[in-house]
Amino acid sequence: MPRQGSPIVLKLNVYDLVPQENPCCGLYHTGVEIEGIEYSFGDGAGVYECVPKTAPDGRFRGSMMLGETTLSRSEITSKIDQLRLEFKSDEYDLIRRNCNHFSDALSKAVLKRGIPASINRLAWWGQFCSCLLPPEFDRQQRNKSAAEAASAASQPSQPLFQGEGFRLGGGSEPASTNKEQKRPLLWSAAGAWLGGGGSSSGEGGDKGGAEKETKDRVDGAADRELRAKAALDRLEMAAADREKAL
Repeated sequence: MPRQGSPIVLKLNVYDLVPQENPCCGLYHTGVEIEGIEYSFGDGAGVYECVPKTAPDGRFRGSMMLGETTLSRSEITSKIDQLRLEFKSDEYDLIRRNCNHFSDALSKAVLKRGIPASINRLAWWGQFCSCLLPPEFDRQQRNKSAAEAASAASQPSQPLFQGEGFRLGGGSEPASTNKEQKRPLLWSAAGAWLGGGGSSSGEGGDKGGAEKETKDRVDGAADRELRAKAALDRLEMAAADREKAL
């Protein structure tokens, strides 16, 4: 119900969080002063009360009139209690839910209008480039990083190496017997090519054929050597004839 008597005045107390000169986009802390009590919102504290112009979060810069209301003190207190449920101590976010957001919400709840936009302009800009900010400045980024880390930790570990091969740290013990089954065939082929007489078991090896192949290769190498020597002799004879002609 409307207040009997004089209206209640709301003031916005502004604090500098860092030394700054530009008032249009500074870094500010604020609290709303109502009848000798300043209400604000902080990380870990939630909505709290303090003596006006003495908030511990910055250096007092100045006050500005927000307006007057005909609401009773109990009605204003009821609205502040409702905001306590919205602005919880563990939900403080420098970009999306800071002290200036609370001051704006309190002013709208009582006066139907918010605080000047310039007070919280940096946070407004920060919402559009939050991906460029370190996680400690953005609670949503911190929560997302924590959730991703918890999800990664809960996933079962996958083996780095799969399939056939030798086990790491397992000495020379093979991980599969397939290679052992293939080795006799490789040895047999190598033996046939080198003229070694096939595999150790004698299966699939044609000793006579291997010896003939080896002999043909030796004869071919000897023939190539003879042809090369004959060509070199012809070059030497041609060079000698040119010298005589000169």
